[in-house]
Amino acid sequence: MLYPYPAAAPATGRIHRAPACGGAFVPGRFLSTDCWHKADKRMPSIAFPHGAGGAQAVIPGATPGVPGHRRTPRWLTLVLGLLAAGLAPAAGAARECPSIADVYAQVAPSVVLITTVHVDPFRVDERIASGLGAGCIIDAGGLVLTSSHVVYGSRAISVTLHDGQSLPATLVGADPLLDLAVVRITPPGDGLVAIPQADPLTTVRIGDEVLAIGNPMGLERTLTRGVVSGINRLLAVTTLGVTLPMIQTDAAINPGSSGGPLVNRCGELIGINTSLLDPAENIGFAVPLSVIQATVPQLVDSGRVVRPWVGVRGRLIRRDDLDDLFRLDLADGLLVETVEAGSPAEAAGLRAGVLPVTVAGEEFLLGGDIIMSINDVPLTSEATLEILVQTLQVGDHIELLIHREGARANVRLELPERPILPSDLPRLD
Repeated sequence: MLYPYPAAAPATGRIHRAPACGGAFVPGRFLSTDCWHKADKRMPSIAFPHGAGGAQAVIPGATPGVPGHRRTPRWLTLVLGLLAAGLAPAAGAARECPSIADVYAQVAPSVVLITTVHVDPFRVDERIASGLGAGCIIDAGGLVLTSSHVVYGSRAISVTLHDGQSLPATLVGADPLLDLAVVRITPPGDGLVAIPQADPLTTVRIGDEVLAIGNPMGLERTLTRGVVSGINRLLAVTTLGVTLPMIQTDAAINPGSSGGPLVNRCGELIGINTSLLDPAENIGFAVPLSVIQATVPQLVDSGRVVRPWVGVRGRLIRRDDLDDLFRLDLADGLLVETVEAGSPAEAAGLRAGVLPVTVAGEEFLLGGDIIMSINDVPLTSEATLEILVQTLQVGDHIELLIHREGARANVRLELPERPILPSDLPRLD
């Protein structure tokens, strides 16, 4: 059995850090880009522990020391290690934390108001729109972390500090899929206060008290209080792409809160508030610190996160479950529902679905190809698919076994870097 994420693991999530270069982790500091270059060596990551028991998950056919053994970038290893191995409750006595008022006083100077200007060239009126969000200072040198959807594509970005100073900002890097971005400001004469980060070995548990600080509806540095309602909430961004593990909280998150920090009861960063589940109430999500620590060095260094691109979206199906419903020649595997324009999948001639069908509330887009296996690994479960996808890298060649209209064929693809697609970007209404 393969375990990409601990669906059956205890409801806890341990935050791990990437190894620091030549020194201990310091709260409030991210890995420097120099350290990142040293750490970003290709390393085996096919086998890794799962849960507290230490059972290993291994991709079939991938054996260390054997030619063709798959390797994965350091950032991906960090995220996989977090999700698969770090799910054990913290031991020891509870920490003594200041009052909520004192925590707010400590954290608020690190929280900023971000305003943006967007221009829609496809409209003849009301072409200029303004945006609003939050962010937190992560480096006294002027780096501010926020959500990608707050700043990506903006013509102008302005950051307002806690004392009312408004400073122009430039975009350093953004990743719309993870919804993280870094902007840079010039520190004022009295300096900047970086937000403290949680200890990387601290466990985030369901029921832990958390605080969110942001600018909902333009109300600057508003504090809301709640608990961790869930962890490792998997929001599938793309099929054969990215699955993002999120912290779920009932702390109020509203428009203008995006990009603001989610902190623990002691005022230490554990996530970045990114979205709410509409129209539900008190269901918000934050990108966890582990993903932030793995992503920020890449954004600072290259302005983006590099990931491979296949170019299909779909859902896994089981032939036995559908044979009685549809008089079609089906197979177990990934039913291709859409093929992204310009992708390797489109170039190889993969077919998308054409017939929308809803059965017992489940939606299917039938008529497309079915990918039965990738590199001889059968796509029989979400776990198998997720683990397999995480091993792919830009430049890899993969072989797909395709089922189409009763026939089977092998299709070979070379994976380029995934571009930013129109569907990745927020819509300006």
